[in-house]
Amino acid sequence: MDELDDLLRDTFRAREDEAGDATGLAAAVRSGHARHTVKRRQLLVVGTVGVLAAGGSSALALARHGSSAPNGAVFVAARDGNGRPSVTTSSPGGSATSPPSQAGTRAWSSHGLQVRVPQDWKANQTQCGTPIAPTVLIGGGAVPACALNHAPAVDVVAFGTATVLDPDPEPALHPTTVGGHAAKTGTERIPDGRTVTLLVVPDLDVSVTVKSKNAALVAGIVGSAQIVDTDANGCASQATTVEPAGKPARSGAQTTMVPDKPIKATVCHYAAPYTPGQAAFNGPTFLTNSSAIAPDQIGKLTDTINTLTPGQARWTGLPGSCPPAAHDGYLFHFTYASGPPLDVYLHTSDCDHIGFDNGAITGYLSQKFVDNLQVFLPDMAFQAPDDAIK
Repeated sequence: MDELDDLLRDTFRAREDEAGDATGLAAAVRSGHARHTVKRRQLLVVGTVGVLAAGGSSALALARHGSSAPNGAVFVAARDGNGRPSVTTSSPGGSATSPPSQAGTRAWSSHGLQVRVPQDWKANQTQCGTPIAPTVLIGGGAVPACALNHAPAVDVVAFGTATVLDPDPEPALHPTTVGGHAAKTGTERIPDGRTVTLLVVPDLDVSVTVKSKNAALVAGIVGSAQIVDTDANGCASQATTVEPAGKPARSGAQTTMVPDKPIKATVCHYAAPYTPGQAAFNGPTFLTNSSAIAPDQIGKLTDTINTLTPGQARWTGLPGSCPPAAHDGYLFHFTYASGPPLDVYLHTSDCDHIGFDNGAITGYLSQKFVDNLQVFLPDMAFQAPDDAIK
């Protein structure tokens, strides 16, 4: 794998040279943002809802099934006329040398580390926690207590923390940089025939692991890595707090959680690293992942939020067993055809206040919201105590 390692390192250096001080691969995270880090749950995805009892709380995990294999563009590593690495995008209609941000791919990011993958890959296509179709593993969540007899050797892009658990043992890592951040990368071939490349950015507490039998696809995805301030859905990679900063500016939001008719809605999930019994978290909190709410579901979401029971729940968990609300929760960002946008915050794992808050009014989690997690929190993990739902 030395040749592939060299290609990846050259790709990072080449794109770093092209980026200059402000753009390209080296789009560095703004120092003014408060930094966030992710509490690892396992996947939440669109489809079947399962309930897993754990210490008096219910971990509601979603699982999507039946993803089709990618049939759009694929990445082919190549060298340009100057001998520097380039990426060629191939499709059934032909091929053209281009950056990996071309049509046919989609950007995914966590903690500010972004890569591009074939557009028709879905998030968290798993069964019993095992990938069963080409997929992006992101967001964390509860893992059903089951196992597959045979784990298929599918294409996988998996985001994780800087503490790498897969592959085990991890490949030998070599120093590199991504967007001005010190990083480590390494490649190996595993027994099922797939090539695995691991990229770790320690100061952002993030890693991405790419697995495929197509080594060029692996090289193309890893070679697309960059650091971003804002993800593809418009969510900041780092946020000062996951709580309202004050009263909402939008008229009507003093009495209605989401007034009027928003034309767009995005949900951003922030989560802090947390270990029960340890001191309250004070460090950075990063964006775990985000999703756009389907346009035809925005009305259903706002109707659900606007009919919540006023107030918020408290949970008397074990001492020190809850993450701080300021560093853990969901941000729903609503935009309108005119006038100021509106932010609504949801906390589900915080002992002091569990529920919704727009800065002026609050609401309990409702069973209707939980029943529609697939469309209200697509591709995201969710966990809440049973007695917090009204």
